[in-house]
Amino acid sequence: MTTGGPTGASSGAAEERGRGPWWAWLLLGTALGTLLATQVVTPLRVSGGSMSPAYPAGTVVAVVRPPVDRLLRPGGYRAGDVVVVAPPGGGLSLKRVAAAGPATVAMSRGELSVDGRPVPAPVPSQAGASDLPPTDLGPGELFVLGDDRRPLASRDSRDYGPLPAAAVRGRVVAAWRP
Repeated sequence: MTTGGPTGASSGAAEERGRGPWWAWLLLGTALGTLLATQVVTPLRVSGGSMSPAYPAGTVVAVVRPPVDRLLRPGGYRAGDVVVVAPPGGGLSLKRVAAAGPATVAMSRGELSVDGRPVPAPVPSQAGASDLPPTDLGPGELFVLGDDRRPLASRDSRDYGPLPAAAVRGRVVAAWRP
């Protein structure tokens, strides 16, 4: 029987129990963390004020990615959900789902209506004054708006129209204010 020093005895005992070297655990932890952050839940920092005051600039949001979100909530996106979307023209935007198709949306003097029923603005003092003729949403289409609906405060479906659900990059499940 060979006896080694404390280092040889402890590393041999650890390998015998199946723990493996420390660097393998570090590599596995890094890989799992990267997979979690890119495919399951992604932290993002809000820039801009279109979702103020609920999500002011600097807020960090946890976003569940669509493949996982479909497993958690198979019914799809609903009015009131806060989502990260890829609007036409590029980039990412944080918006609130105002309506999910099939539905008809319209705005008159800043008052949103979905299927003829009024929907109050999340922040009444930021309702804005937009007018939008009745717009039909097909199945799987979303009408997204910023919480701040005053003129020029938010670029949203009033500017680029309804978005397909495939434009959603994730749904906000938690937020931390600065």
